[in-house]
Amino acid sequence: MRTQVIRTAAFRGLVGAALLLTFGSAAQAQVVASDRGAGFIVFPKILSDPLDALNRGQTIDTVVQLTNNDPNNPHAVHCFYANATGQCTAGLNAIGGVDCLQDSDCGVGGRCDEDIWTETNFTIILTPRQPTGWVVSETRDVNVVENDPNAPGAGDGRILAVPTDLFLGELKCVEVFDAADVVPVNRNDLKGEATTYTVTQEPEDANDPNSADVTTAVDVRRYNGIGIQSVLENGQAQNDRTLCLGGNAIGGNVCATAEYAACPEKLIVNHLFASADGDGFTFPNVTLVPCTELITAGEPTNLTIQIVLFNEFEQRFSLSTQLECLADIRLDEMSVLYSIGTQGTVAGQSVFRAVADSSIADGGFGILGIAEQYTDAGSTAYNVVYSGTHSGVADIVSYVLPDTGTD
Repeated sequence: MRTQVIRTAAFRGLVGAALLLTFGSAAQAQVVASDRGAGFIVFPKILSDPLDALNRGQTIDTVVQLTNNDPNNPHAVHCFYANATGQCTAGLNAIGGVDCLQDSDCGVGGRCDEDIWTETNFTIILTPRQPTGWVVSETRDVNVVENDPNAPGAGDGRILAVPTDLFLGELKCVEVFDAADVVPVNRNDLKGEATTYTVTQEPEDANDPNSADVTTAVDVRRYNGIGIQSVLENGQAQNDRTLCLGGNAIGGNVCATAEYAACPEKLIVNHLFASADGDGFTFPNVTLVPCTELITAGEPTNLTIQIVLFNEFEQRFSLSTQLECLADIRLDEMSVLYSIGTQGTVAGQSVFRAVADSSIADGGFGILGIAEQYTDAGSTAYNVVYSGTHSGVADIVSYVLPDTGTD
């Protein structure tokens, strides 16, 4: 049997990193960026399908790398996965489970229902200037620093696997004062990357599916975790387990004062329009997650996303979509406006912003995200451009249940 490993080239026609934006006033100098140390890191898209539940002849997994940039001291980090995988209300997926991303994953007559939206958390210690990496489908024990007062107790120091065989969701990690009560700390030491590997095996002879000669193609796409910087960097513990992304200046309110940089007002994505012909195909994809995430409330954040689309003729189009917990959108399937046949130009630009929703009792309506471009030659993931500041109301992340002190 012959095995050929193919590493796909990165797509070079798009912006590969988020632009850095400082926010308006000198008092709030911290930023949301993908290439700076931060106290709060968001990975908008974590995808795992190691058993091929999607029945595409592919196995998919994501490797996360998290680094403590402090050259001298270890630091504790509390992370949690938010599960946006759907479940089949009828039928089963290819490996006999109920997890799904779309109706076709559930077999004949199946239907993929709403996102699960559950949370899985863990706490680890990161040693100075050392990256820690893990495959999200596997549980991994982390070697912690011996005799360190902040080292985790029994049962901690373990990176948990995503909770389902087929998983689509996000990962959030916050730097905490210690591993015992996981209260956030005013520091900006974290940096992260996520790399998704898709492995496809096909018979070398297309006319003989039982051929022993198999070609193995490996498609790799990678993006930087989105860092949201702590406003203060004094190393002190914060007052509670609620993160205030921006402040609302309302006296007595839980987020009257900002603890972290405010979320951006807009996300700008440069992309190719979708096309398919005898020479190949390409299509754009975006993954959006809300900045406000009230894990303690037990309900996902629902938002309306407004989109303004421009082609190379500077023609403007408007459309909208919904976000519930997480929105993973193949843009040309959302609207024919993302087809090169409709636009008559090769590339375009989309501007995404969320609008206020009366159903959000607490927190704001900022969004974060990444983009991907898929082609027959391979795919790439890239960070988007963040524009402006989502101000006036703070986005809130509450990640530990208040009645027990643990998730």
